[in-house]
Amino acid sequence: MRIVQLKLPGSKSISNRALILAALCNTPSKLSSLLISDDTITCQQALAQRHTSKPIIMCNDAGTVARFLLPVYAALGGEYVFDASARLRVRPIGPLINLLQQQGVDFEWLDICNRMPLKMYSRGLPGGKLCVDVQESSQFLS
Repeated sequence: MRIVQLKLPGSKSISNRALILAALCNTPSKLSSLLISDDTITCQQALAQRHTSKPIIMCNDAGTVARFLLPVYAALGGEYVFDASARLRVRPIGPLINLLQQQGVDFEWLDICNRMPLKMYSRGLPGGKLCVDVQESSQFLS
């Protein structure tokens, strides 16, 4: 078994990306210099929910967590509830939702259409050619 070690700069965006990649690896990962912030703690807690029987992914104020983990969990397949703080609930995710729906992911709105809280049902993502609208946020491309 090969262990990969990465030294990260102090960035919540890079730290969250590294946490997600490490969680998806089949081999152990060691991350050093990980920024400790509300967003990275939220990301770690959201990733830990993957191993529960009825995952509730609480994104709090972390836009990167919401915009990165929706497609990650859609790719893994399953049923997930996503929720967020009042502030994050009004931030745009419609283009991401549309993209996932094109891939066969179903959503149930628990409040307002195209906003959190929501329930996501996925059988995985078939992939293929997709067009991503990044006008509202470049995080959709990530």
